[in-house]
Amino acid sequence: MKTAIIITVAGMSLAAIAYLLHRPDLDGGAMSHTFMALQGQSADNSADTSSGPVTVSMAQSDFDLCRDDFYIGFYELTSALYANREEAVTVAELENNMFSYIRSYPTLSEAEAEAWVEHIDLIPGQLVDIIAEDPAVIESCANYSVALVGPP
Repeated sequence: MKTAIIITVAGMSLAAIAYLLHRPDLDGGAMSHTFMALQGQSADNSADTSSGPVTVSMAQSDFDLCRDDFYIGFYELTSALYANREEAVTVAELENNMFSYIRSYPTLSEAEAEAWVEHIDLIPGQLVDIIAEDPAVIESCANYSVALVGPP
């Protein structure tokens, strides 16, 4: 069950990244420079050809999500919600916190924020189940990352 959830989340993540990177109505500016760098682009969206062709591995082994402020925010809000609680966290609570975080993230346009909300729509429910099964998931950003997208 946990493996199926991890595979589903990883697939959804890759699809959303590809969608957001290639949407014709967006300039790609709201995606972090990490994603632009993965495509071999600079901030002005021009290809960097000085270092030769760019190959992108979609495996989580080529960058650390726990160094990305946007991603760290998800971990911090999740761990804060679970901190010092005796009662269970509900899916509605986690959804509200995650979706509010996305919608208020300073570098995302309204359209980009809504695309992210749509992309992670099922993740809060899955995450509540994963954390109930293995509370160590929220002990570190690294554990959280593995639970959501697989090992780096």
